[in-house]
Amino acid sequence: MRWILMLAWICFLMACGAKQEFSYDEEKYAAIMADLAIQGQLIKKTTGRVKDSLDSLYRIQIEEIHDISLKEYEMNLLHIQTKPSSYKELVDRSFELLKKREQDIAKRKKK
Repeated sequence: MRWILMLAWICFLMACGAKQEFSYDEEKYAAIMADLAIQGQLIKKTTGRVKDSLDSLYRIQIEEIHDISLKEYEMNLLHIQTKPSSYKELVDRSFELLKKREQDIAKRKKK
C-alpha cells in the first residue's frame, strides 16, 4: 500500500512539473519534407535493389544537407502531427518551397 501511495505521489509531481514546449525549425523541416517528396518521385519508377539503393543514398544526402538524422525528423514530425494546424502550416510551407523550386528551374531553362 505504501508503494502505491509513493508511486501515485511521484506521478502527481511529474504531471505538475513544468512541461517543456516542443520547438523545431519550421523552415528546415519544410525543406526536408520537400526534399523527401522529390526523393519519393525520383525513385517511384524503380524497383528492387536499385530502388532500395537509391532510397538509401538520397536519405543519406538529405541528412547531410540538413544536418539532422531522418529518424529524429520523423519522431519530431509525429509530435508536430499532434497539432493539426501546425502540421498543415508545415505542409503548406513545403508545397510553397516545391513551387518556388519549380519556378526557378523553369526560369533557368528559359535562359
